[in-house]
Amino acid sequence: MNKREKKSYAKALESAEKLLGSENLDQFIEKAEARATRHVERFSELWVSIQTILEMGKAWARREYKNVPKKTMLSVLAAIIYFVNPFDAIPDFLASFGFLDDAAVFAFVIHSLRGDLQKFREWQNQKNTAMEE
Repeated sequence: MNKREKKSYAKALESAEKLLGSENLDQFIEKAEARATRHVERFSELWVSIQTILEMGKAWARREYKNVPKKTMLSVLAAIIYFVNPFDAIPDFLASFGFLDDAAVFAFVIHSLRGDLQKFREWQNQKNTAMEE
């Protein structure tokens, strides 16, 4: 991330701290997921991992998945907040450039949380397998 992205991400982390305990957290993530789905082509290489981030956020908000450190959830929420904010380091209305910084932030969070994301995927797979039986 560049200097401007880091500054915007730091602000998103502050907002994430406030949002973490909110009753509206699940709804916020659902709206972010809908927005991300509308722009899936812009995140082609990261799309599966972005979906995992969104699913982990929803499962945590619904108190279905609790095996995650608070710091991880703050990073997840900060990435989502950064993505939802149209006026971040590169405003989203700038044609094909507007989502480059969003992708960079998601890539940073995905890389830094890969262990936690893998644990969530394993939990999700176990849950799905149990439901099929």
